[in-house]
Amino acid sequence: MRARKKNIGPAGLTVVIVRDDPSAARSPPRPGVQLQGGRRCVVHAEHAADLRWYMAGLVFKWLKSAGGLAATAARNRIKAQTLYAAIDASPFYDNPVAKDARSWMNVTFHPEKAGLGWRISWQSGRCRPARLKGHRVLGGMRASLYNAMPLAGVEALSAFMREFERRHA
Repeated sequence: MRARKKNIGPAGLTVVIVRDDPSAARSPPRPGVQLQGGRRCVVHAEHAADLRWYMAGLVFKWLKSAGGLAATAARNRIKAQTLYAAIDASPFYDNPVAKDARSWMNVTFHPEKAGLGWRISWQSGRCRPARLKGHRVLGGMRASLYNAMPLAGVEALSAFMREFERRHA
């Protein structure tokens, strides 16, 4: 089974699900975590943990009110398919990721003409809902479609990209 990691709250919140089965008893011991910094570190960790759990609780409540995990996954898949369709239908944009390996959350693409990435990023920030940002090493653009991004935002981004292509192709 493949392990999954999901963001459920602010950075630093870790949830570990431990199975209670006979094979776990035979596992070799693992080293513990050692905190440095004395009392100040412990006090900070205690208060930060409370905030992180509170924020995670808000995320869980939001997910429940949004129809649960299955409904949220369905919306996220539609958002990603909408943006990938706009990219794939265009000769101006390229997505080199194999279709069966594409992310639902972070959609990457490259403009046809070199040097236009900064212009796409800057103009997309002015036209809401999204600011596109590329990878610091690989370049290109990345649109993040996390749960809070509505389908209307993805549709607006797709329209912006078509207009940008019309003006710069």
